[in-house]
Amino acid sequence: MRNQNEKPDPKIYGNQTTTPTGQHSFKLSREARNNLPDEVFCGPNRTLPVPDERHVGIAKGRIAQMPDGPAKDKAKQCVNAKQQEFDRAAGRQM
Repeated sequence: MRNQNEKPDPKIYGNQTTTPTGQHSFKLSREARNNLPDEVFCGPNRTLPVPDERHVGIAKGRIAQMPDGPAKDKAKQCVNAKQQEFDRAAGRQM
């Protein structure tokens, strides 16, 4: 669960850091998304960005909406691998 006082990383999310209600925004700006390296994306044609562990759940939700097939399988493998990387980096056991 996200800490309400946690601020988005501007290197990932760009300069858009607060919503009109004053809450921090974790949505990728278009500029930030365009600046992400290709290896951050798990879907075809630079879809399903997973720059941090917050985006793992978002990507899994989008994958569930994809039609069955090789693209879905590849995206699922990629997101699971990224989740394992984030878990290792955070020192969580698998």
